[in-house]
Amino acid sequence: MVHRKVSVRLTTWGPLNLFYVKSMPRLKDAEKVRSYDLFEHQLVPMHELLSKKEASELMEGLHIQPHQLPYIKASDPTSQALKAEPGDILRITRKSATAGEVVVYRYVVEG
Repeated sequence: MVHRKVSVRLTTWGPLNLFYVKSMPRLKDAEKVRSYDLFEHQLVPMHELLSKKEASELMEGLHIQPHQLPYIKASDPTSQALKAEPGDILRITRKSATAGEVVVYRYVVEG
């Protein structure tokens, strides 16, 4: 195995830029408020949070377990807007040129 010495040269602006990035004020979670409605955008499909009863009926009707559904993270902006928690199920209704409307379901996981 050959070890090579790597030297990195910072310009005079390098340390200044690193200092600037570290010293930038960060927003706390409570301060992060959207100034717009996420669901008003034309490309964002309709999302609905299913009740526990609706979710259990869906699982019985499809003969599956929730973990078999495709996942969506709880940190996803749409999940956050609906206040979805891990274990919840979302119904997403998309418009389709060929099928009209398509309904898909997502299982909310941590992340």
